[in-house]
Amino acid sequence: MNHPYMKPALVMYLTVMLFLALFSNDNKIYAMEDVEPEVEVAEVYKLEMNRANYEKIKNDVLETHSKYVVKPEEFTSDVRLSEVHLEEVDFSSFDPQLVVAKIDVYTDSQEGKQIIDQITVDVNVEFVDTTAPKIELSKTKIEQEEGNPFKAADFVKEVTDNSLGEVDLEIDHLVNASIPGEYEVVYTATDKSGNTTSKTLEVVITKKPVVIVPQLAKASAAAPRSTRKVSPTPASGNAVIDTLNIINANRAALGYAPLSLAGAGEQAAAAVRAAEAAVSNASHYRLDGRHYKTAFTDRGIHHSRVIEILTYSGSTPAAKVAWWMSSSSHRSAIMNPNARYIAIGISGSMYAGLVY
Repeated sequence: MNHPYMKPALVMYLTVMLFLALFSNDNKIYAMEDVEPEVEVAEVYKLEMNRANYEKIKNDVLETHSKYVVKPEEFTSDVRLSEVHLEEVDFSSFDPQLVVAKIDVYTDSQEGKQIIDQITVDVNVEFVDTTAPKIELSKTKIEQEEGNPFKAADFVKEVTDNSLGEVDLEIDHLVNASIPGEYEVVYTATDKSGNTTSKTLEVVITKKPVVIVPQLAKASAAAPRSTRKVSPTPASGNAVIDTLNIINANRAALGYAPLSLAGAGEQAAAAVRAAEAAVSNASHYRLDGRHYKTAFTDRGIHHSRVIEILTYSGSTPAAKVAWWMSSSSHRSAIMNPNARYIAIGISGSMYAGLVY
């Protein structure tokens, strides 16, 4: 077997095999370096702030435990008897965080509940707040006589939120305690996550009973109030326009749209009310005892939420408006952001405004 061509052939064979082996290894290394490994993103468990439910974490972790591959029939019972405890948690943070979850699996026995297994894993959690605050009012409906003070905040019993943080409470109302009628107060609570809730308080301002002195009652029988006549003339000219402009200047300072002067029919009604109020010492009831709104309805004019303001005070439009602005109830009427019109009547020093 010592052929003269065997050694050169063997050397050639070994050289070729070595070359192929080296070439094959280079390709493998190049391919491995060029392919990026896949990164598995762990699930982030969304947990309600201060009301976290760990059931999904418990189920997901136990589902992957090797025990239940061999004994799947025990999975349901162990899930029911297990508890989750989170460690290394910042419960005040709303950012995703990696925490340690310990799951204790218990068994029922005559000696009591005993741990039969404990699993510890790292999980990603994120606390969220989707629960609206709660508002508790002392009452949902109240009635009080006209002229008595009204403070909407007095009826707020408690405002709470699951986040245990600060809650903003806004109170929106146009209750005029000096004018009988039905009103609503809306309380709106907003937490730091933007969750809101609202509660409504119904407010009924009732008419104050009229006390009639016997002597006056006899005079009234001889000359009923309903027969008293007034001869109003619709106000016009600079006084009305000046009053309107001053009111609108005050509204503009608060960013509210200006009021427009009412039409001829409404202006005539306002003139009647100014004349009647001058006789009745600024009463919001007409000489025949009816509500001031009938000055409109008698003319076939119907507007919702008409509020009347009256004043004897001052001798100029600026002084009249200044007095209205100094009174909280009158100010709320002319500064109502939802109002669009005002009828202005003047009788001597009596100014009457009907805002709607």
